[in-house]
Amino acid sequence: ARMEAAAQSLGNAVAADNRAFAELLAELVTGEGRLWSFARGLVESAEDPSTMWELLAAQLAATPRDKWKTGILRGFLHVLQEKSPDLANFILDNAIEDETLAALYPVLEASAGIDKQGVTRLMRSLEIGRAPIGAYRSLDAGRVTDTISGNDFRNLVLQIARKAEGFDVASDILHMRLHSEKDQQQGHTPEIISAGRELLQQLDFTTHSDREDYALGEICRCCLVAEEDAAIARGICRRLKDSISKYETHASSHDDLLQGLFSVQPFAALDGLFASDSTKGKLVLRILNDFQELRKNPFDSLTESVLLAWCDHKPHVRYPIAAAGITVFRHADQPGPREWTKVALRVLEKAPDRVEVLRGFVRRFSPMGWSGSRAAIIEANVKLLDELETYPDPAVVDFVAKEKIRLRGVIDYERRLETASDKERDERFE
Repeated sequence: ARMEAAAQSLGNAVAADNRAFAELLAELVTGEGRLWSFARGLVESAEDPSTMWELLAAQLAATPRDKWKTGILRGFLHVLQEKSPDLANFILDNAIEDETLAALYPVLEASAGIDKQGVTRLMRSLEIGRAPIGAYRSLDAGRVTDTISGNDFRNLVLQIARKAEGFDVASDILHMRLHSEKDQQQGHTPEIISAGRELLQQLDFTTHSDREDYALGEICRCCLVAEEDAAIARGICRRLKDSISKYETHASSHDDLLQGLFSVQPFAALDGLFASDSTKGKLVLRILNDFQELRKNPFDSLTESVLLAWCDHKPHVRYPIAAAGITVFRHADQPGPREWTKVALRVLEKAPDRVEVLRGFVRRFSPMGWSGSRAAIIEANVKLLDELETYPDPAVVDFVAKEKIRLRGVIDYERRLETASDKERDERFE
């Protein structure tokens, strides 16, 4: 607090000394520090804030763009909006098309605080298109958009999303507004939910970022909870599947989105990805294999009753899909014996073709990516079959016996490869 007070006092002193202000101008638009407090002192003590702003803007225009720092401008407008809102609005009105300030306009607006007039300016700025779309990301900071009405916010976010490369920016802004409403323990504004639903219907999968994926997952959890939202969730998953089929993306790039969809619209999400397919299809296997690479397997967000209800609708097709998608055993990445998951045993119990389900389980015994000895990993996984040697289904018992013999051969082969690899490595270093 003392540092902030000192910076403000320095701003008071500089505002009263034209020579000092002129000497500091170049540093003010390129430097960092407690410039918001300094700006408060400038505004409070300035005889003519309008002229002071013009000098700051002119200095910025004379400065190479890669040297720009906006702290003093943002702080100045923030305080000016409190002290002289008419002047602040006049400055922001002009900034939209100013040769220098237009590129910074959304940042300046966010700093000043956004009222009804500010929303009108933002929409005008988007229409003119002089500010880069990334500059509107300043609207996702803190609670910047909390002052915007639900309807105005919806219109603004959707307008940003329509711009080239604007979808990611819009989703981040919406995510922050949803987070703010949740943090304040208030119900989500209907217009905000509507914005989320409309935004998700524009989602495609030709580009990806982890930041966008996290935001989209949270938007799904908040905005797709109604029964009628199932169609939106189903459509998202169908588009994702189509993009995966064209090698435009991978399921493993959308773990937060899929977690969100499976959490709020499980039947629709499953139908969108797998409804008319079986594990014999290469695309379905690619998706299911991708699920095993995710930080969070979407199937883990399903309750057992939901998963089994979906499978029971087309049991001969869907139980094998579930077997290939669910987490089959725990502690796969830790020492000690493996343990079947409860849901894996329930899927095996309920499946009309238990052997087909077991095939799906066993395929997971041999990892595609691993560290250490692959043979040791497979061997540890195979021990899971010991628990099924007395299973009350002769077909399962027979399959287990044959698989243990086959997998012993796989383990021996892997050990020979590892031994040869170790020998070759040792010889290279002798």
